[in-house]
Amino acid sequence: MENGHIVIRRRGADRIRRGHVWVYQSDILHKDAGAGGIVSVRDERGAVLGKAFYSSKSQIALRLLARGDVPIDKQFFQDRFALADRLREQLAVDPLLSRRVYSEGDFLPGLIVDRYNDRLVVQSLIQATDAMQLLITEILSERYGPRSILFRNDTRVRELEGLELKKEVVGEPLPETLTVDEDGKSIALSLTQGQKTGSYLDQRDNQRPAPPYARGKALHAFTYAGG
Repeated sequence: MENGHIVIRRRGADRIRRGHVWVYQSDILHKDAGAGGIVSVRDERGAVLGKAFYSSKSQIALRLLARGDVPIDKQFFQDRFALADRLREQLAVDPLLSRRVYSEGDFLPGLIVDRYNDRLVVQSLIQATDAMQLLITEILSERYGPRSILFRNDTRVRELEGLELKKEVVGEPLPETLTVDEDGKSIALSLTQGQKTGSYLDQRDNQRPAPPYARGKALHAFTYAGG
């Protein structure tokens, strides 16, 4: 899957060796790569520092996938998805209503995957993950068996990558409103029109402590979906 290599300046190489995961356009010395490619990253002496996603448009030119001379293939990405799931199992994260992939946090730069029961919402934020849509669809289908995968690629950050803003559904058409159970509350969401990927799944930890302090009925007016 690799399709080129990029040589970076010493300052960029030093940052990578210190643990940084980005390389900026100003640190590129020589490139032999196409937009959105998976490339080998080398220092000025030719040593391979790692493998990365390359962007021809963003000021963040390289987003590190792995350190060292690691082969990048379908199995590599399958292993990354499996690692993300194992981490969430250890943290007792709801397997049916949660963020399953969180970009650099799961060593899958530029990719967001949220799960709403048997529906998945994906955001491809950079050229490389946009180019990998077929592979991402294949891996997600094998791993989760969803009824639908919505590629919710309408976030304006994609414009920094020179990417089109669009939405695309793979699988069954999505209902206008999807109702999910969030810790005993029935929440109605619009995956295609709602903010972000349809909800703020990261707010669940803030909502769980609320019931002891807010007994009885409450008017849900200005807290978006779920509060």
